Amino acid sequence: MGPLTVVVLGAHGVTLAKPGAIGRIEYAGYAGIAVSVAGLWWVVLGGYSGLALTDLAASMAGLALLSVSGISIAISLLYCKRLQDCGIGADAVTAARYLLLILFAGTVVLWHGNFGGVDTPRQFTLLSAATTVFIVLPLYAYQLGIGRTTPLTAQVIRALGPVFVFAMEQFDGRLHYSLPTLACILVYSASIIVSNIAHGWADESRYSTIRRNGVQGQVAEQQS
Repeated sequence: MGPLTVVVLGAHGVTLAKPGAIGRIEYAGYAGIAVSVAGLWWVVLGGYSGLALTDLAASMAGLALLSVSGISIAISLLYCKRLQDCGIGADAVTAARYLLLILFAGTVVLWHGNFGGVDTPRQFTLLSAATTVFIVLPLYAYQLGIGRTTPLTAQVIRALGPVFVFAMEQFDGRLHYSLPTLACILVYSASIIVSNIAHGWADESRYSTIRRNGVQGQVAEQQS
């Protein structure tokens, strides 16, 4: 939902997004992403996912919440970039972004009265190490990255995540795909890869033009 969110916000004049110029090929990639998302809704609601559809309302609510989650994450990252543009570093943003989640988790623990799955110091140490290596450090690195790139670039790159997950899943023999699900995943993967390549070409062209104009300006200034 990240690239689609940025494009839609930019089309409605929301300055937070600032997607910049988007070419036809890149737009075609985003259209493919939208088609794959709609296709996955159809796969789930139509009962073609390989899992029985037992509750239509619950499935629709789950899909809607997933979409809201993706949009919310994209918008939160846009605000994180805005904070970094204002001089608030990635370390401060990373340290502060989970305070509400920690408070919510603590409330749940107090409500239920125990730490589920964390019964020994060894389990706590293992969980802390895994959280640091697989969640905190990658998100911190990503936080550094979004401060140095345009909003759409960050979201387009981030959208490659499911592509890598899908590739790694091929080594797990326990997973089984229905043909419609697989088709939607492949459409998504192809679309986001096309979007990345097209976006990269456009960025390189813009940077080349800026560098060329800069050199020409320096030459003209020296001649004058």
